[in-house]
Formats: sequence, C-alpha cells, structure tokens
Amino acid sequence: MRMVRKQLLLETSHYVIAFIVGLFVGYAIVHWFLFINSDGRSIDYESWLLFRPGFISFEIILIKNSQFSVALYLFGFNRSLQYLAMFIAGLISGFLLSPLVPPCAALAVIPHGLLELIGYAVAGIGGYNYFSLHRLTLRDSLVRYLFPSLVLLGIAAFMEAFITLNLVLATPICN
Repeated sequence: MRMVRKQLLLETSHYVIAFIVGLFVGYAIVHWFLFINSDGRSIDYESWLLFRPGFISFEIILIKNSQFSVALYLFGFNRSLQYLAMFIAGLISGFLLSPLVPPCAALAVIPHGLLELIGYAVAGIGGYNYFSLHRLTLRDSLVRYLFPSLVLLGIAAFMEAFITLNLVLATPICN
C-alpha cells in the first residue's frame, strides 16, 4: 500500500510540474512584452478580468475544468500527450495571468490551483491505467479516478469563482 501511495504521488508530481513549467513560461513571455518592453504604463486588471465572481463564473469554470479533465483521461493512451496537454494548459494560464504583477498572479492561482492540479492529475493517471496499462476495468477506472477528479474540480471551481476572484479584486496591489 505504501508503494502505491509513493507511485501515485510521483505520477501526480509529473503532471503538476508540466503545468507549472508551462505557467511560468507563458507568464514570463507575455509579462515581459507587456511590462518590460512597454512605456511603463500600468494595466488595470479589472478590465481584463474574464469572469466576475458568482454562480455564472462557477458554472463556466466547472464545465471548462471538467472537459479538460475528461480530455486528460481520454489521452491516457499516451502519457507524453497528457504531459503536453498539461504544459499547454499551464502556458495558456500563464498568458491569461500575465497582466498581473507577480504577487497578484500567485494570489490568482494558489487558493484553488492545488486542488485543480491534483484533480487533473488523478484523471490523467486513471486514463493511463485504463488505456495504456490495462490495470483496471472501465468501471473501476471511472469510479476510482475520474469521478474523484471531477469532485476535486467542483470544489476548486467553487473556490475559484467565490474566493479567488474576490481575493484578487479586494487586494489593493492588484488594482
């Protein structure tokens, strides 16, 4: 049992690392063009905000995250493809966070991001165990991996819509 936990933790860390590398690359590239290569004007993040706190944001975030989780599960036939998808998701997130100064960008990700990344990783591991390793039946794979992934993503979406967005908007350095 202990070996299984270590293996699960190791596999989860690979997904998280792929996402974080993409996040830093995307943030650094666009942030550099917006701020370092600009005339020094600041950007009002509230005008860039794609979602407003509330139930509509929650629904949009939940649907987007669930779709990505299912896609990672279905990419289970190729782990490299799963890591590439995580990297690209991080890259896009970095692009979207780039107008923020670094402390605000971290504040916009950290409260809900860990649960979200773990949810994605669990879905990816379940898909890999089913499609590539054939260790599980489809039912076991869905019940042990995909369903818990979607529950984690639901909690993360709630946190993102009601806590993270309000936290960023309420922080003086972010406005």
